[in-house]
Amino acid sequence: MILLLTFSISYSQETNNHVHDERDISSYFDRFNSTVIGEQSIDSFLANRGISSKNFIEINKYYVAVFFKLHSAQIIKAFDDHNSIDTEIVTSFNVFLQKNSSELLFNPMEVDLEGKHYISKNIFVPNQESASFARLNYCDNLDFSNLDFSNWDTYCATTSGLLGVLQNITPYSPPSLCNGRLQHSLVTGGTDPIVPSMSRTYPGGNNLSVLLGDNQGINGRASIIRRTFNVTAQNNKLIYRYAVVLENPDHTDDEQPFFRTRLIKPDGTYDACADYLSFAGDGLPGWNSIQIGVESFEYRDWTTVLVPLTAYIGQTVTIEISVADCDRGGHFGYAYLTFDGCDSSDNLQLFCENGIYKLKAPDGGISYLWNTGETTPIINLNQPGNYSCTIVPFGATQNCNLTYNYNYQPISYTLTNPTNFCRASNNSIQVNISGGIQPLLLNYSINGGTSIQQVINSNTFNLPIDNSLPNPLNYSISVAQNSNTLSCAVPLTTSINLIDTVAPSGSQMQQFCAPATLSDITVNGTAIQWYANATGGTALPTNTDLVHNVTYYASQTLSSCESYIRLPVTVSLINPNAPTGQNTQSFCYSATINDLVLTGNNLQWYLSATGGTALPSNTNLINNTIYYASQTQNGCESINRYPVLVTITNPQAPTGTNQQTFCNNASIADLSITGNSVQWYLNATGGSPLPNTFNLSNNTTYYASQIESNCESNTRFPVFVSIIIPMLPNGKPVQYFCIENNSTLNDIVLNYNYNLVFYDSPINGNILPQDYLLVNDETIYASSYDVINNCESIGRFPIKTKIVNSELTFYNLITIDQNDLNKQLIIEGIEYFPENSIEIFNRYGNLIWSGVNYDNINNVFKGMANTGNAISASNYLPSGTYFFILKFPNDCKYSELKGFIHIDNKL
Repeated sequence: MILLLTFSISYSQETNNHVHDERDISSYFDRFNSTVIGEQSIDSFLANRGISSKNFIEINKYYVAVFFKLHSAQIIKAFDDHNSIDTEIVTSFNVFLQKNSSELLFNPMEVDLEGKHYISKNIFVPNQESASFARLNYCDNLDFSNLDFSNWDTYCATTSGLLGVLQNITPYSPPSLCNGRLQHSLVTGGTDPIVPSMSRTYPGGNNLSVLLGDNQGINGRASIIRRTFNVTAQNNKLIYRYAVVLENPDHTDDEQPFFRTRLIKPDGTYDACADYLSFAGDGLPGWNSIQIGVESFEYRDWTTVLVPLTAYIGQTVTIEISVADCDRGGHFGYAYLTFDGCDSSDNLQLFCENGIYKLKAPDGGISYLWNTGETTPIINLNQPGNYSCTIVPFGATQNCNLTYNYNYQPISYTLTNPTNFCRASNNSIQVNISGGIQPLLLNYSINGGTSIQQVINSNTFNLPIDNSLPNPLNYSISVAQNSNTLSCAVPLTTSINLIDTVAPSGSQMQQFCAPATLSDITVNGTAIQWYANATGGTALPTNTDLVHNVTYYASQTLSSCESYIRLPVTVSLINPNAPTGQNTQSFCYSATINDLVLTGNNLQWYLSATGGTALPSNTNLINNTIYYASQTQNGCESINRYPVLVTITNPQAPTGTNQQTFCNNASIADLSITGNSVQWYLNATGGSPLPNTFNLSNNTTYYASQIESNCESNTRFPVFVSIIIPMLPNGKPVQYFCIENNSTLNDIVLNYNYNLVFYDSPINGNILPQDYLLVNDETIYASSYDVINNCESIGRFPIKTKIVNSELTFYNLITIDQNDLNKQLIIEGIEYFPENSIEIFNRYGNLIWSGVNYDNINNVFKGMANTGNAISASNYLPSGTYFFILKFPNDCKYSELKGFIHIDNKL
């Protein structure tokens, strides 16, 4: 989030009516920034630093505002007199720039870095609003070490005209603005721009503080920060520190800038013992004055405050700190604030200085009174006993004191130990302690080496001897109350000699077939003991299973002293993998161990996954039994065995009907039988399986086997096959029927076997009833059908039905001329009687033309004789009347037609 600060300031021209004059610094800065100081103007000074005056004033609003505040009287005058005062202001500004150059920003890229928005080199706010987590936890971000305001509450407000009372209190979270101003920021160093002798962070602290206030004093603004937390026995006091700058306009007390700290109790009221209120010029002790030009300031350098919280253990309280501008709106106040981190140290702390034990009371008191009568925060301890200190916290009255107690008991100690030890033993030096308050601090060094410290909680402590060091071992041991009192503790010394026994000998790389135990390792030595580590640890049982590529350590014991140095032996275990293969294997009828197939070397088979005796290779396998195989490599049999489930299959012949009948044709696939993966043969034994597409033959026996688990039955089931083949009917494809007979299907004449069935379609269609009346020019389709075996002929024979009228008619005029009209004798219906004969006579009874199979087309009379006895054979006949006789044998009513023909020969 980009932080934008409104850049304006109040130049005080206050009257009794509290009027103020707010003017735009930017416009005035534009006016004087080109004014030359000696040979260098403000513009050129900033240009040499790589920044324009506009950018400089934008990113350094905080410091520029401070400068204009310090020179407000001159600037107000400059607005009225445009020339006389500019040079003086520019000179002052140049001095200000030089003086504060280490705090100023000269590169816009320095404004937003690493999640922070910088107001100056050492003042920033987080770029995002701070999150609140476990707000009631005393330790979380108490000292602002998160570099944000998490777990703190920040507010802006305005003055009310009453001293210490604020109004319009509004929560907000930086980097957001409140009333157009940023009221809270974080400071990491530097000195105050108004009080240069005052550091902006607490000297000796963590170089981090909170800046409370906006340093401008416009409109009577105020800033508040609060922290709410639970009080426990571990955090029964709160220590914080502050430094304050208040401008002193010499208003009435209620109108002056002020600074206030308060503790809000669980019931919402304020703890009078933690309430501190000071306004500019109130004359309270600890405040100092400074005059800059016409402006007066009161400041309080870093002050430590102790807030006792013992009365609130188990309850929730809130610390509140606020700073306010003057009520008239022209003068500011601001403060720097830091809190000690989470601290659970003793309230009275014992320490040593220059060989003298001393006791220190907590910081933050304005007065101290010990039961010894002393009144300083630190006293010397000359003798054992109970010490107490009564403290009046800063800002509290004498009635708000608190008392801390400490029972001082000097510490004495002795050492107990022999001078000689077996190096490998668990040796220690016994430290015997009296006095002090546990826990205590043990401090020791060996042979003048680095000091080692350890907290102890008993009057007797066994200090382990470091067996890895060479002889002799010179220990220096002291006991103190804490690290702050070590310099007063007098060390005791003792010298230790460690007896060495040599390690056993042997090969440090040993190989075994798995499984193996420690007892299988071979080394040379006496009373061998094995360990998992080169030093320390507990001896391992000799039946401990060895682990591949693990190093074990052997010691030996001579003259009751075990060797400190141990022989390392790295174990290599040969453990071949189990063989591999199919874990389910099937066989037909019978098999032996020798028939099992796996991939491996020197296979051995067992009836169990572990143990047992290897089975002979001719052992008969048992159905549904698991056999376990190991392999042997490099003389080592695998521990793991590979399981194989054996199935022995004894398939029987399939079952079904041993006589099966089919219609017209069938293949092996049409045979019906119950079985798995059935195979068909032409023989009861031997031969090759027949394909499913093999065509069956009539009156033939076929033999079926079945396959179960890849095993084919050794017997076959016989099936005798019959093929029923109804013939396709045949006969005359066109059949004629007399109209007067009302013919039915029964009148159709065909050759067939079994029974005739008639359809109205060549495929599918409807079966016609036997009494179906035949229709002229209809095609009927016939098939043969075996009712018993429900078998019908393949295909259907088509019959074209012709319904004929035997009463024929004819045209009796033949004209012989140049056109085709009436050129021949036409007999209607003769086509239905193709087997016919005709004779034609003249009026004298002579035969002039005869023929058979008269058809009106090819065999036709056209008025031309065809007999040798004719008057003009092969010539057209003369005009006249002729007589004909047509015979057409049939079963109909008429079989003969007679008539006269008239020939008109015009040629």
